[in-house]
Amino acid sequence: MMEREIKQLVKQKTTAWKTFIQTMTQRDKEEYNTKRQEVKQAFKKTKRESWRRFGEEINEKYKVDNRKFWTKIKQLKGHKEIKIRA
Repeated sequence: MMEREIKQLVKQKTTAWKTFIQTMTQRDKEEYNTKRQEVKQAFKKTKRESWRRFGEEINEKYKVDNRKFWTKIKQLKGHKEIKIRA
């Protein structure tokens, strides 16, 4: 899902929330809940797709250049090397 579509969904959710706050009707509450679920699902889908692309990229880096692969893994892990002075 594209960023533009997610922004549009968030805008619709915000509008639904404002409408519900003003009217406090059950119908508007249900509309807001529906929009909220749509936004959650869109974020999940986007995040899943992003991780899939990242996995493919890492897999490709491993095949092409081992050093880039391990550099990226260490960055993700937050690897901090402890230096011991002798």
